[in-house]
Amino acid sequence: MTAPARRQDYCTQHHQPRSKCEPWDRHGHTMRFREDDWMAAEHAAKTARTDVTALVTQMMEAMLGYARCWRCHPGAPPVPVGFGDLAGRPLREAVADAAEQVISQHPDHHPVTIGRAGVPPVVFAEPGRRAR
Repeated sequence: MTAPARRQDYCTQHHQPRSKCEPWDRHGHTMRFREDDWMAAEHAAKTARTDVTALVTQMMEAMLGYARCWRCHPGAPPVPVGFGDLAGRPLREAVADAAEQVISQHPDHHPVTIGRAGVPPVVFAEPGRRAR
């Protein structure tokens, strides 16, 4: 006899339906990576003196247009981020600096810029599509 399949809509951490969990609750989510990409992420995290989770979280938040201050209440609103000039600098360093700016502003946050401010904003477009 096999164990019953775990229900995806039930939170075993909080013993309630996932819909009742707070947005800031941290549940385990599976992400699959190519092995060489994971090793590169581990190397980048080690170089930045952080861990892979923090590295991936900061980059994901930056691409979503915000950063979160870990010193604020978990339900606090995110801090808006914009992209400036990233020329000559690794993106991970610019994102990490923006995250540090957000933390240093605690508790009075205002929008931050990833990269050098005062330049036209960067527009991301899918390959084969023109930027607007």
